[in-house]
Amino acid sequence: MKFPLLLLIYPLLPVFGYKTIIDVLSEDERFHTLVTHLQHTRLVPFINNLTTATFFAPDNHAFEIFNGDIDKNTLLYHLVPFTFQTQDFYHGQLLSSLYERPNVLGSNENDIGQRIKVTKEGKQSQGRSKVFINQAQIITQDIPVNNHTFIQAIDQLLTPPPMLDTFLPTYPLLDSLLKQADVNALLQQEAPFTVFLSQADPLHAFNNIEANYMTSTFGKKDLQRYLNYLIIEGFPTFADGLQPGLEKVKTRNGETLLLETKQDGSKSINGIPIIQQDILAANGVVHELGDLPIPASLNFDARKYMYGLNTTKFVDLLDRYGLSSYLDASPHHYTFLAPENAVIDENEIPNHDKRAWLSYHIANGSWTPDQFYDGMMLDAEYIPGNLGPDVHQKIPIFVDEEDILNSKPSLSIRFGRARALANNVSIHGNVIYQVSDTLAVPGDLLSQLVVDLDLSTFIATLYVSGLADDLQHHHGITLFVPTNTAFQRLGLLTKFLVHPAGKSQLKTILRYHVVQQLLYYDDMLHRVYEVPTLANDTLLRTRPTGDKSRILIGPPDGNDSEAGAIVQDPTEGSNNILMANGVVHKVEQVQIPAQVKISNYDLLVGMGATTMLKVLEKANLTETLNRSDTVVLVPTDRAFARVDLTALFNDPVQLDRVARFHFLQSPWQTDVSLWQADYDTLLSNKDKVIIKQQGNDHDNLVVTVKDKESMMAEITGLGRVTAGRGGVLEINAVLIPIHRGIFGLPFIWSIVVLIVILSISSSILGVVGFIGYKIYTRRRLGYRAIGS
Repeated sequence: MKFPLLLLIYPLLPVFGYKTIIDVLSEDERFHTLVTHLQHTRLVPFINNLTTATFFAPDNHAFEIFNGDIDKNTLLYHLVPFTFQTQDFYHGQLLSSLYERPNVLGSNENDIGQRIKVTKEGKQSQGRSKVFINQAQIITQDIPVNNHTFIQAIDQLLTPPPMLDTFLPTYPLLDSLLKQADVNALLQQEAPFTVFLSQADPLHAFNNIEANYMTSTFGKKDLQRYLNYLIIEGFPTFADGLQPGLEKVKTRNGETLLLETKQDGSKSINGIPIIQQDILAANGVVHELGDLPIPASLNFDARKYMYGLNTTKFVDLLDRYGLSSYLDASPHHYTFLAPENAVIDENEIPNHDKRAWLSYHIANGSWTPDQFYDGMMLDAEYIPGNLGPDVHQKIPIFVDEEDILNSKPSLSIRFGRARALANNVSIHGNVIYQVSDTLAVPGDLLSQLVVDLDLSTFIATLYVSGLADDLQHHHGITLFVPTNTAFQRLGLLTKFLVHPAGKSQLKTILRYHVVQQLLYYDDMLHRVYEVPTLANDTLLRTRPTGDKSRILIGPPDGNDSEAGAIVQDPTEGSNNILMANGVVHKVEQVQIPAQVKISNYDLLVGMGATTMLKVLEKANLTETLNRSDTVVLVPTDRAFARVDLTALFNDPVQLDRVARFHFLQSPWQTDVSLWQADYDTLLSNKDKVIIKQQGNDHDNLVVTVKDKESMMAEITGLGRVTAGRGGVLEINAVLIPIHRGIFGLPFIWSIVVLIVILSISSSILGVVGFIGYKIYTRRRLGYRAIGS
């Protein structure tokens, strides 16, 4: 009875121990295509020999929708050599397939099977979750083969993961940098890597200058250091299976990353959350982060910042001419004035001057805009030598406020002619200004002044006096240079100074304007100086007046009227004009030391009034001419050309009258407008001349003969003696005194007066005679008065 029962039950007994994966697949029509491919790839014997396995089996429809080649490796990728039922799967689980690529995921002794990732969706606690293997969903779970082997039916074929470099295009910003740094090729190698990627801008943590540097050819090594910090070489670091706690992992650049796994399973790298973990690749794994970690070794300095500012020519020159130490990390801080590449022309700078030129673009210390003020003189690192021992050349600073598109006024800072572009940048105590132009190293005296047309007269006097070369050999001098207007105010005195006869006096005057000490404008605003000049022992004193913004220079014992103010031109360039051996200030008045004695005679020599000198000599008035209080009207030689000099010289009386008529009995007037008056002449107090304004120009004066104003001469020049209150008025015509008759009146008027007197006298005599005649006749005829 038992035997027939066994026969009836036998078909119902489990067949686990008696079937293989191929048997189960072959019995199910859904896997017909799969079995065919297993036969074609000759995997049937291999699979039948598996004692423990999980096969993720695509159904027939999965093969229909698959677009690609199906080979042995693709099918092996669906096999896991371990037993897994649905209850064993968890979200984020990684499984090692039987598809192995030697060395791609590590050495043979490691787990080198290509990974498969399990993803679960839905309410897992209620058993309603969907299970995905990579991108394929399990549609029939836990089909038994035997106690150690199960089939999980899936709706898509599993595709082995691609190489790491294929993921990069999905991170375009990072991909671009990886290619630029030649790091992307690394991820194409058949060697295991762990890579941290992010959709965030890889350079957002850097400012524009740092980002520009990193993406330049000069920043390639630092860019590689940064990107290699995102890569771990060796066996991949999968997030699945990491235990809670901290783990240090060494990156490809030699530094470590801190990987933290919290109790809730969340993970982070250097505190940055991993937002997508274990993105599988053939040669490793990708973890996507919210941001990218920055290696501690990535440091920036002045050199790198100047690369980032695209002032690479400047950096290259510093390196080539031995000044790279300024760029290297040191306890000293510097301020760099870095010109743009476009404005640097190496050919304009001689090689022997390049080091000086470069050091003139560097200042010691950290100078920020708030420390600058208009007119400030900043010490450059350039020490020319001819300013004095260890004396730094200065950089002039100009600070202006300017409105930009009706916005708030902003500070505009210029270093000489070079404008600071945008804002300054600071790095490790160093300050960098990108400037619009190169700074011109102050040259010699002539080269600095010759470009200023307002100083052309001074330049001419330097050559005339022979002082041009001499001044350039003095060290650390201050030069007060009179402007053209200042020399014009000297009038005829200037003509004498440039005349060969005035060379000695000119040299003394010029040397009097040279101080043997460096005096910058700002220094003089706050102190009173009494300093020696090159004019022997003469002292030149600089002193501020009640107006604290003005500076006067003059003799120590002089007064403000004798002093000249330093020109203050709002367009700059009037003071603190730098030169190789000192500094120049423009002044509005020529200073004449007391030792310079220039007489009227000298002025006549300077103006070339040879005829007038001859007239005065023949009239014996030379001594009178040289008196310090004498003012003389001097006709030019051209004016005397209209006079019969032979007749004049042959008439001593008239010669004396004409000569004396040109001497004014009045001291020198300091203001042109004060000359308008009547003046006695040396001829007599009746022989007067009148000086008055002609037209609307108060500087245009004429002199006329009083009582004969038709005789007129224009005053074409003035010149004062240097000691006393005398001087010369140059005129363009010879003044002839009028002839006087009785009563000192002019001759014609004398005749008129005489005729009038005679007429009156005759009339009076006639009346008296007539009355006398009447009385006489009456008495003769016997007439008697009544009552007699």
